[in-house]
Amino acid sequence: MKTIASIMLVALMMLLTAMAVNAEEHASEAATAAVTVAEEKVNESATEAKEMVEEAATKAEETVNESATEAKEKVEEAATKAEETVHETAAKEAKEQPGFEGIFAIAGLLAVASLVLCKRE
Repeated sequence: MKTIASIMLVALMMLLTAMAVNAEEHASEAATAAVTVAEEKVNESATEAKEMVEEAATKAEETVNESATEAKEKVEEAATKAEETVHETAAKEAKEQPGFEGIFAIAGLLAVASLVLCKRE
């Protein structure tokens, strides 16, 4: 009976050892599967984050381009208005400045007056 008990004890120990090895393999497989799933989720999150950053960068670039275009148009308008103002001011100054015509007219009147006065004497 001792031999049967010994055999049963050895069989039980072998069974427990086999179960432990089997559980260890399952735990290793489960850990590997968990790591794989975690890596996939991290990759997906990274891809989504990258896409969001690219979208934000594209929108920012479009906004900057629009602002630059608007600023360029405003500068061109201001330059055009300034140029028109300069031309208008120059035209007004050219019309308002007395020319040499007035000097010649006065000289002519003085000459005629002196001729008339010289002939009377």
